Amino acid sequence: MKTTYLALGLSLTIALTGLAGTADAGEAAGSPTAERSFRSVRVGGVRLISESDSENEVRPFNYDQGYYLSLIGELPGKALALKEGKLSKAIADNGENLLPAEEYRRFLEFQTLSKDKKLALFQVGLNLPGKEVKGIKELSGEVVCLVSTETEKISLGELELKAGAKGENLGAEIARVSNQGQESELEINMKVSLDEIKALSFVDPNGEELKVSQVGYCQFGEDLTLNYYSEEPLPAKAKIVVERYINIKEYVVTFSLNNITLLGEPK
Repeated sequence: MKTTYLALGLSLTIALTGLAGTADAGEAAGSPTAERSFRSVRVGGVRLISESDSENEVRPFNYDQGYYLSLIGELPGKALALKEGKLSKAIADNGENLLPAEEYRRFLEFQTLSKDKKLALFQVGLNLPGKEVKGIKELSGEVVCLVSTETEKISLGELELKAGAKGENLGAEIARVSNQGQESELEINMKVSLDEIKALSFVDPNGEELKVSQVGYCQFGEDLTLNYYSEEPLPAKAKIVVERYINIKEYVVTFSLNNITLLGEPK
């Protein structure tokens, strides 16, 4: 994977080299001159825990003592996933260092993308500010994004839609099929990362694409289980095709927020 370092500044406009340009990731990322920048970044929420005692099982909101901010970034195009991230600096408006001393506490948490893949959401955890602190002078760190503009289609073959049926690629196997009246459910196992999967299509022996919707998943290591639901009974057999992202690129994006209140508002 290619790694690119870039700056992300919070003057509410952030430079993000490597993500797609103005429209969609698939449209602009191939062009070296395409504009690549966050449209905006904001604090979505804050949580301050003044007292917490895990040994005595007294943990408000089930959190340790500290000050937590949830950040929302509007991407210029679509990303596949957010990976690991880390906080590097946290300075209060009075010069107090709020960066946790423990390395593990500096890692970002709850990194997710919105359903449309255009908004990035992640949480940072800081030391509890002193009573004289009114805001944050500087908060900086980095986030890793995965981006791809290319896909390939991989046929799993024509499978019997019953538990134990094995596909031709990706270690695919039907884990469960349930037909109940006019409704049906299907689980399929594969050895692939969810981040690499764009879509699965199911085609019956007559060439008609089945009307199924993905309703869940479970990823454990390289083992992926996808859950599907249909309002119609499933046929005995179906051809299954996986559309998979390829040439995935990894970008390390640094962020810096300056001069915000403890509620996350610009000063």
